[in-house]
Amino acid sequence: MSRKHQPEESGQILEEVKFVHTVFEGASYEVGRMLGETLKQTGRALKSYDPPEPEQTEKEMRELYQRHCPGLVDEIQGVADCLEVPFQQALFCASVVSPDVQHCSHAAILPSLTATGHTYVARVYDFFLYDSDLHLSTVRAQGNYAHLGFAELLSGRNDGINSRGLSVSMSSSVDRIPQRMKRKGGLHYAFAVRAMLDHCANVNEALDYLHQTPVGSPVTFVIADRSGKAALVENAGKQSAMKRIDASTEEQFIAATNHFTILETQRHHPTSVVRYDALRTFIKDRAPSISKQDLLAYLDEQYPVGICGYIPKMQLGSLWQWVYDLDEGCATIRFGPPPYNQAWQAFTLDEPIGMREFPAVFPVGS
Repeated sequence: MSRKHQPEESGQILEEVKFVHTVFEGASYEVGRMLGETLKQTGRALKSYDPPEPEQTEKEMRELYQRHCPGLVDEIQGVADCLEVPFQQALFCASVVSPDVQHCSHAAILPSLTATGHTYVARVYDFFLYDSDLHLSTVRAQGNYAHLGFAELLSGRNDGINSRGLSVSMSSSVDRIPQRMKRKGGLHYAFAVRAMLDHCANVNEALDYLHQTPVGSPVTFVIADRSGKAALVENAGKQSAMKRIDASTEEQFIAATNHFTILETQRHHPTSVVRYDALRTFIKDRAPSISKQDLLAYLDEQYPVGICGYIPKMQLGSLWQWVYDLDEGCATIRFGPPPYNQAWQAFTLDEPIGMREFPAVFPVGS
């Protein structure tokens, strides 16, 4: 990730950061070796992480991944072999529990509310700039569905779409989880997202997967497919709750930010509630003829009217935004926060093998 500073006419200092988009194909181990080569080429080293809390051994982590994330251990082994580091080092880089500071917003909108009759999913991902992988990955691994999504913790995913028209996105909960609801161990959300993209063809299969999988993170998933079905899943350790929508339900869209709306916990973060209300208001005002351009324009809107924002002093805020058209199987993505970045890029699952870099600018002060 290369950076340079450049002054803007307003006196705002902007920092250029490069996102990477990679396209890998082959067996899971080969994908891992290609990922390792990308880390070498871009100068991105493995971050040093300790095992997640509560501490889990290498054996326990292997078993967890082998049971719930087929192919993941082989991919991590490929990374380790390429970089000539112990497997445990690569494994624990892919196992840390991320801080609960994401301020993400996302929504799934069913065909009855869109101008094209397609299912749309819109998303803003907020996090600390220097703690993000800044890596958009397309993987066509043998035995898995092809998928496109933003990487987290090396081989995990924050969000994505697969070749069967399934979309999965997440937002961490900042609600304080009571001790009685906490789960020891469990799978990090990023690997649950990755597994659903790799192995699930539709919302029903994704919900079956989550029912059978112990997810340790306090997280909300928004899951949708091209058949016009969607689901909201709130996970709080030992407890979870779910809402499903389709053509027959009264509700025709799902919105989520960083607080639970079904599970009852101890507090809601004020900015999360403001973004949640703003997102729902936008969808209701534009329905029943919401277009992709409507969604892209709304993702330009700044908090509190919109759901985007960036805090230069903290280097925290909207790192990327996207809109998925599940019927067409395409993604429209902007790297970096508005208004500093205007260009939208189109992606499909058929991009050629290789690596491309996409520069984005971030304000760092004046």
